[in-house]
Amino acid sequence: MWAHPRSTSAVSSSKEPSIPIGNRLLTALPRDEYERLQPNLESVRLLKSRILNEAGETIHHAYFLNSGMASLLAITEEGQTIDIGMVATKTSLETT
Repeated sequence: MWAHPRSTSAVSSSKEPSIPIGNRLLTALPRDEYERLQPNLESVRLLKSRILNEAGETIHHAYFLNSGMASLLAITEEGQTIDIGMVATKTSLETT
């Protein structure tokens, strides 16, 4: 399950039709690499505060954000949660 890109931006060459993409990392891929990944991409809507992976769990999915942001959290030995990183789209940063 990959977050499938959907927007008006595209990957294209002058001789080939464009492919709609909303994620800048996927947009930067060479067309043949994106086309190899595309059959495995799936659009998912994530709810606010959803935990994507717990510490120590095997990672089964990769997520490519089209909008919004995600926090990378750690839990201290005392049980406190600390924010150790953030991933966000350019659009979400411009509106905050």
